[in-house]
Amino acid sequence: MKKIVACLLLIPIIDFMLLLFIAKFIGGLTTFLWITGTIFLGAYMIKKVGGYMIPQIKSQLQAGKLPDAMIVDGFYFFLAGVLLIIPGPLTDIAALLLFVPFIRKKVIQITLFYVSKKLTGKVIWTNFK
Repeated sequence: MKKIVACLLLIPIIDFMLLLFIAKFIGGLTTFLWITGTIFLGAYMIKKVGGYMIPQIKSQLQAGKLPDAMIVDGFYFFLAGVLLIIPGPLTDIAALLLFVPFIRKKVIQITLFYVSKKLTGKVIWTNFK
């Protein structure tokens, strides 16, 4: 737990230092436009995920299916939006990696594997594609 807290404290510091370093090369206005653009893109992604995923989840629940993979997929899109809102190159790169479909699918498979193993003690393969 201490390692997680330390990482959560170090990431913004490293992000800020990288942002200052990059700003020396690309200029203050370009850096400002980059930060502003990623904030708007992140807010748009959060709004889009909420507007698209919630009705999908409701329809799956009404059909009697568990929307486990869809919830995790929506969570990672939401997380990517939040990471874009946080200014800095590390969080932007992490968010952009979550937008790549095959990387996101692999992360979802790993998440579902880990959660099913932790909750039930057994591994339930969801075959998420």
